Amino acid sequence: MRMAVLTVLGLMAAPVAYGQEAPGWAAKLLRTEDGKIPSGHDFGTVPRGAMLRHRFPMTNIYAVPLQIVTSVSCGCVSATPTPQVLQPKETGFLDVTMDTTKFNTPNKRVELYVTVYSPDQRFSSTTTLAISGTYRVDVTLYPAQAEFGTVPRGQVPAKDLRVSYAGPLKWEIAAAPNESAPFDVQVQPLNRQNGRVDYQVRLALKADAPAGTHRGELNLVTNDPNNRQIPIPYDVTVLAPLSVSPDMAKYGTMKVGDQAVRNVIVSGNGRPFRIVEVEGQGDGLTVEPSPVAAPRHALTVKFQPTQPGPVQRTLTIKTDLDGGGTVTVRVQAVVQ
Repeated sequence: MRMAVLTVLGLMAAPVAYGQEAPGWAAKLLRTEDGKIPSGHDFGTVPRGAMLRHRFPMTNIYAVPLQIVTSVSCGCVSATPTPQVLQPKETGFLDVTMDTTKFNTPNKRVELYVTVYSPDQRFSSTTTLAISGTYRVDVTLYPAQAEFGTVPRGQVPAKDLRVSYAGPLKWEIAAAPNESAPFDVQVQPLNRQNGRVDYQVRLALKADAPAGTHRGELNLVTNDPNNRQIPIPYDVTVLAPLSVSPDMAKYGTMKVGDQAVRNVIVSGNGRPFRIVEVEGQGDGLTVEPSPVAAPRHALTVKFQPTQPGPVQRTLTIKTDLDGGGTVTVRVQAVVQ
């Protein structure tokens, strides 16, 4: 069993003793598209009170499921792997939050330990990420971030935040570029007295913001020669007008002639629609959609394989929502 685990993981060039940690291989899950392995993340200089977020992509490059467990050296940082068990070739995320209100000094560096276990937990590997940040004692942000929650695509909610400066400079926010963030940004000075200046910053979600989760910082430009930028953390999930859950139908190992079914839910986020066609059927794969318009459709995907071999198929579900919205469901099986 030990040699089987080592073979499928491909972790080491030489045998290791039972239970010995394989150093370094956990870091490979965090490898970026350009082939680099991140050492951590530095949030830079931020306003006091900011709630900072960063997302590390993770991909299981090995042939077995891997369990992800995290721990930190300071309660000001939390980390959540999604999912906690990463399937082979599956991509997930490690979401890191740093709370500057819990700093005991303006400068903070925290070790985030990411431990990865093999299925039987005989083998594990831990990699360390350095999470750091510095808050400014003269600049505060309230609330800690622009948190929108989940928003249907096309809606344009707005969030107001207050940025305050107290110090010797005639401090100004000189520009508010929206960069790649999905917001329109407005900055309005509120008052200036006794060395203090307050600004209201409004972030309005764009109507054409793409579906998905958007987390990051929007940088305001100031006239401060030492700290030109003030990051405003944001977090929003934009719902697509059409979604499917789950987006993969896994049948595992089957035999020719066996029949199995999987259920998927296609949702229009409260809007009724019809399914007009399902492409990709055939060779034992069938779907029978209802012709009736409804806000959600429960589809039964039947599979009765006709020949052996690996199966990698895609079903494209076409609807009349918004003039022809589509979603896809991947189908996976191994037929003996």
